[in-house]
Order: sequence, then structure tokens, then C-alpha cells
Amino acid sequence: MKSNSDTVRRFINRKKRNEGKSKPEEVVEAVRPKYIFSSITHAGKVRENNEDCLIVSENRFHAENRDISSIFAAVADGLGGMKDGEKASYMAVTRAFAYFIENASFLLDGVPYDKVLVKALNRANISIRESNGKKEQDDHMATTLTLVAVSGDRGYFVHSGDCTIMRVNSRIESINRSHRMPKTNQIYSCLGITEEVEVDTGEFKISSGDTILMCSDGLTDMVTSGEIKSIVSEFRNDPEKVCISLVEAALNKGGRDNISIIDIYCTGNP
Repeated sequence: MKSNSDTVRRFINRKKRNEGKSKPEEVVEAVRPKYIFSSITHAGKVRENNEDCLIVSENRFHAENRDISSIFAAVADGLGGMKDGEKASYMAVTRAFAYFIENASFLLDGVPYDKVLVKALNRANISIRESNGKKEQDDHMATTLTLVAVSGDRGYFVHSGDCTIMRVNSRIESINRSHRMPKTNQIYSCLGITEEVEVDTGEFKISSGDTILMCSDGLTDMVTSGEIKSIVSEFRNDPEKVCISLVEAALNKGGRDNISIIDIYCTGNP
């Protein structure tokens, strides 16, 4: 019988750096990455389709003696009970990422990251609404979307829905808040429904040894914050192992929903 680890490894997408030809120790140290990251998504044990989608990418922009580098990360969870949740989440992360890349000139000109992320989220909302406009109302789709950009020692986010951003070090803390109503469990902010999307934005500091964890509710509804912290602490400098172990924990608890995780670990002073 295959273990959960065997099952989830097929879904892993890990970003590796500085592999290949060995270099002198002082050179390797000089180019040692400040961040390493990994991502994973799994349908879970109950849902037939995986309506989550994610993307994480390291990007460097250079023009006219200006240079910036950043990590872009996005997690989207297509709304259950509506059609084409997997299409909505895919459109959300790809349209937002495309906007971020295509408008890097704003970042080079000093426009704050969170303002660019808000525009990226709105671009994704417009795309989904345009697609909905070609369908009958019963066939409309919607999704959550949470975006994070990491540059230097700062993280920036824009958020709509119930995906979670956490910072884990000696303790675990939520960076954003859920747009899910406690009594009805309904999400009151998402993409694809209204022209104006209610979003939360913010900025947070990142220090050496911090893990920034982004995940869909398929993890947080199944695994407690204490269990998440314990797993992250055990495998802190191996984001791939963190992602696999967290998915296994959610599956062992029943895996009632799709599970998506991005782990960004700060290896040194940004």
C-alpha cells in the first residue's frame, strides 16, 4: 500500500537554486539564497476535483540601472457550490501573476508592492467577471485569492476570501483575517461576483529563520495551529518536507477539502 507521502510527492513543485558546478566557499556564501520555497496542492480524500490553484515564482527586474528582485506567491480556492471552481482559481492566479510581471515598471518606479498587488487582484476579478458575463447566471464561477510579494526583509499582501497567511518562528501568527462568516461559514468577499472586491492589504517584516506559510482552508480546517507550528519547526529549513508533512497531517485528519500550501523560508538576513 502506498503511503500518503507516496501520494503527495507527485504534486510537489519545489524551487531549487545554486545547484550544479561547485564554487569556492566564499563565492557560494556570497550568492547563497536569502529565501527558499516550495509548494504543493492535493485534492484531499473527499473532493473529486481539486479547485485550488497556486503559483510561486522568484522574479528579478532590471532597467536603466534600477534592479529589484522579489518572490510572487498566490493561492486561490474556487468556491464550492458554484460551477468551474478550478477554472476560476486558475484564472485568478494566472491573471494576477501576468499583471504583476507585465507591470514591473511600477515597482521599478517606486510604486508600493501592495498597490501593485491590489491592481493585480482587480485584474483577475475583471477577467472572471468577463467570463461569467458570457454564461447563464447558474453557471457563474467565483474564487478566493490571496497574493503575497516578498522583497528584501518585507512581505506585502492583498487578500480576498479565507486562505491564510502565517508567519512561523518561535511562535505562529496569522498575517491576514478570514472573510468567512463564523455562524454561516459563508465567504463574504471573493472574486467573480461583484465589480468591487472587498480586500485586506498589509505589510509585514521578515527576519532570518522566519517561515511564511500560505494555505487554503483545506489545511487550517483540519490541522491546528499548534500542529502546524510543530511541523514547520521540525523541518524549518526544508520547505519541501514541510509541505509534504502538512498535507499528510491534513489527510490523516480526513482530508475533507482540497489542500494547497506555499512555504517561503528566510535562510539569512534579507
